[in-house]
Amino acid sequence: MSWPKPVTRPQWMSEQQYRAFPEQITVREVKVGSRVLVSTLLDPKQVSKNELNELYAMRWHNELDLRNLKTTLGMEVLS
Repeated sequence: MSWPKPVTRPQWMSEQQYRAFPEQITVREVKVGSRVLVSTLLDPKQVSKNELNELYAMRWHNELDLRNLKTTLGMEVLS
Protein backbone atom coordinates (compact mmCIF):
# COMPACT_ATOMS: atom_id res chain seq x y z
CA MET A 1 0.00 0.00 0.00
CA SER A 2 1.23 3.54 -0.68
CA TRP A 3 0.52 6.57 1.47
CA PRO A 4 0.68 9.89 -0.39
CA LYS A 5 2.25 13.02 1.03
CA PRO A 6 -0.43 15.45 2.27
CA VAL A 7 -1.42 18.03 -0.33
CA THR A 8 -0.99 20.86 2.15
CA ARG A 9 1.96 21.24 4.49
CA PRO A 10 1.15 20.72 8.19
CA GLN A 11 1.51 23.89 10.32
CA TRP A 12 4.22 22.35 12.51
CA MET A 13 6.45 21.43 9.54
CA SER A 14 8.80 23.86 7.81
CA GLU A 15 8.58 24.36 4.05
CA GLN A 16 12.06 22.87 3.68
CA GLN A 17 11.08 19.72 5.62
CA TYR A 18 7.88 19.35 3.58
CA ARG A 19 9.75 19.58 0.27
CA ALA A 20 12.32 17.01 1.46
CA PHE A 21 9.69 14.31 1.98
CA PRO A 22 8.90 11.89 -0.87
CA GLU A 23 5.60 12.17 -2.73
CA GLN A 24 4.55 8.80 -1.25
CA ILE A 25 5.80 6.02 1.01
CA THR A 26 5.16 2.32 0.66
CA VAL A 27 3.93 0.53 3.78
CA ARG A 28 2.84 -2.97 4.72
CA GLU A 29 -0.44 -3.49 6.58
CA VAL A 30 -0.81 -6.69 8.61
CA LYS A 31 -3.87 -7.73 10.57
CA VAL A 32 -2.94 -9.44 13.84
CA GLY A 33 -5.95 -10.31 15.99
CA SER A 34 -8.10 -7.18 16.16
CA ARG A 35 -5.19 -4.81 15.34
CA VAL A 36 -3.84 -3.64 12.02
CA LEU A 37 -0.10 -3.02 12.19
CA VAL A 38 1.51 -0.70 9.65
CA SER A 39 5.22 -1.01 8.92
CA THR A 40 7.87 -0.02 6.41
CA LEU A 41 9.37 -3.51 6.87
CA LEU A 42 7.89 -4.66 3.57
CA ASP A 43 9.26 -8.15 2.91
CA PRO A 44 7.26 -10.89 4.69
CA LYS A 45 10.12 -13.34 4.06
CA GLN A 46 12.47 -11.18 6.13
CA VAL A 47 10.00 -10.13 8.83
CA SER A 48 6.97 -12.33 9.45
CA LYS A 49 3.58 -11.25 10.72
CA ASN A 50 4.39 -12.78 14.11
CA GLU A 51 7.72 -10.95 14.29
CA LEU A 52 5.95 -7.65 13.58
CA ASN A 53 3.51 -8.44 16.36
CA GLU A 54 6.41 -9.17 18.75
CA LEU A 55 8.09 -5.88 17.79
CA TYR A 56 4.83 -4.04 18.44
CA ALA A 57 4.47 -5.69 21.86
CA MET A 58 8.05 -4.78 22.82
CA ARG A 59 7.50 -1.19 21.70
CA TRP A 60 4.24 -1.00 23.65
CA HIS A 61 5.95 -2.20 26.83
CA ASN A 62 8.76 0.34 26.33
CA GLU A 63 6.18 3.13 26.04
CA LEU A 64 4.47 1.97 29.24
CA ASP A 65 7.81 1.78 31.07
CA LEU A 66 8.75 5.31 29.96
CA ARG A 67 5.35 6.63 31.05
CA ASN A 68 5.80 4.98 34.45
CA LEU A 69 9.30 6.45 34.88
CA LYS A 70 8.11 9.94 33.93
CA THR A 71 5.17 9.71 36.34
CA THR A 72 7.34 8.39 39.17
CA LEU A 73 9.84 11.23 38.69
CA GLY A 74 7.08 13.85 38.38
CA MET A 75 8.01 14.54 34.76
CA GLU A 76 4.71 13.82 33.00
CA VAL A 77 4.90 17.11 31.13
CA LEU A 78 8.28 18.06 29.68
CA SER A 79 8.87 21.39 28.04
